[in-house]
Amino acid sequence: MRIDIIIPVYNSENTIEELVNKLAMTDLNYHLYLVDDNSLDNSAKIIRGLVSNQVTGILLKRNYGQQNAIKAAFEYTKGDYVVTMDDDLQQDPNDIKLLLANLKEFDVIYGSYLKKQSNHFRIFGSNLTDLFFNLRYKKVKEVKVSSFRLMKREVVEKIKLDQTPFVYLTAIILKNSFKITSIKVKHYPSKRAKSNYSFVKLIKLYFKLFYYYTIYRGKQQSQQYEIKEVIKWN
Repeated sequence: MRIDIIIPVYNSENTIEELVNKLAMTDLNYHLYLVDDNSLDNSAKIIRGLVSNQVTGILLKRNYGQQNAIKAAFEYTKGDYVVTMDDDLQQDPNDIKLLLANLKEFDVIYGSYLKKQSNHFRIFGSNLTDLFFNLRYKKVKEVKVSSFRLMKREVVEKIKLDQTPFVYLTAIILKNSFKITSIKVKHYPSKRAKSNYSFVKLIKLYFKLFYYYTIYRGKQQSQQYEIKEVIKWN
């Protein structure tokens, strides 16, 4: 059983190498995809140095956002399961084993945080998004979603086909009626010097989510991402 792990990277020069080293200390059979979302720091350079037979780097042409960066990597994954996680060390790579152990009859399993170590803006945004999913897709309130998730291959293939201009993975998962659940995992304080999300940015994100997954009915193709370079181990 192979697991593909996707980490979208944005201005994470101080954390990404440590995260990759922590993943290497697990006994998981995985391939890692580091997707640089056009960072303004040295993240892309660091990713180049981390590429190995177990790590592939993907550089995007411009900043598309976390969700789009993950979707870009879907095109290269081949594993039975795909994991997504953040780049700021708030999630423990060892908890991937907990997700695997609890997958059972579900298509997607999320890591739900025992105590969320985020600022008030991020917590407010998460609560607002969770409320939207409860009302729009009848998500079970007890199931909490997050950026730390494990998906079966069939889920990934379905998401790859979705052409909604504003990419939001959980909305696509719920729209396709995949069975989801969540388990409790630890959440650690971010080691990022500055959050990538402001209050204004979170509100804009929420309104885009509401518009594109309730009102929007367009069918045209859209450029969800454009890849600048894929860096593989030779």
